[in-house]
Amino acid sequence: QELTIYAPLGRSVEVTKMSCQIPQEPQRLIYSYSIVGGNSQNRFILQGAILVHSDLVLGPFWPEQPRTYELLICVADAGPSTPHLSTTATIIVHLVPRRASTVATSTHRTTVGPAAASTQQTSPGFAAKQHPGN
Repeated sequence: QELTIYAPLGRSVEVTKMSCQIPQEPQRLIYSYSIVGGNSQNRFILQGAILVHSDLVLGPFWPEQPRTYELLICVADAGPSTPHLSTTATIIVHLVPRRASTVATSTHRTTVGPAAASTQQTSPGFAAKQHPGN
């Protein structure tokens, strides 16, 4: 998934909401999500399955120019089913900083098809999907 966000200075902005499903195993319903790469300066956090750009701590690191982040998200089966499965998905975020004088924010999102899965055990039906947030 690749998207652009317009982030106001000192505010949190919802970037996207992720979901995961395994068509061959619909009983697997509980997943955990974690950022495992690309989160320089810790600008992004996960609140459950929602990726948030969080820039509540201002300082010299606020970008003056647009910046691109390539985040690697790990999705893991957190339920009681075995074997436990996991996969990773890449989300590319183009961050455009906005000063306080700019009130409106908008987000353009493009969804790409599901990512193939690989885990401790190869499972051909495991796929992660990202769905844009509202």
